[in-house]
Amino acid sequence: MEKQYRQKDLKKLLGIERNRIFQWINVYRILEKPNVGTGGRIKYSTEDIITLSIFRTLLLVGFTVRAAKKMTRFVLNSIEKTNEM
Repeated sequence: MEKQYRQKDLKKLLGIERNRIFQWINVYRILEKPNVGTGGRIKYSTEDIITLSIFRTLLLVGFTVRAAKKMTRFVLNSIEKTNEM
């Protein structure tokens, strides 16, 4: 079973605050719907962590939100294609 992460884990791993995570998910639609665990708590997969990390890095180096979102999708699609080979 794949490891699931909580929001406090995201803050430790990526340095992303809770309100920023919600903004990226709900406003910018960076992630598909994350899993909801028991008690209604959102659980994030390893792929979600990678996606948020890529997006965050692109924003930090100066990409606009729109460009960072497109580039994140491009990188993830490239990784998927590489894994299929």
